[in-house]
Amino acid sequence: MKSKKMLREILADGGAVVLPTETVYGLFAKALDESAVNHVYELKNRPRDKAMNLNVASYEDILSYSKEQPDYLKKIYDAFFAWTSDHHLKS
Repeated sequence: MKSKKMLREILADGGAVVLPTETVYGLFAKALDESAVNHVYELKNRPRDKAMNLNVASYEDILSYSKEQPDYLKKIYDAFFAWTSDHHLKS
């Protein structure tokens, strides 16, 4: 695996990196860099109308990057965030 410094540099330059997750390898880029996101769509040959995942580090991130959160979101976060969990909210 490449060094963390090199990975950070690639991401900072708008590139994409492949990293292991709990179950599969994922293609990662800076979500707020439109050029990087476009690059990932191109690499995956993914239609623009098909959403991608956004990995977040905190409950505050979830609130910042999503909308129409259900009333029970905090309970889900508190119960499952320490474990592998996928929840899909509109961005």
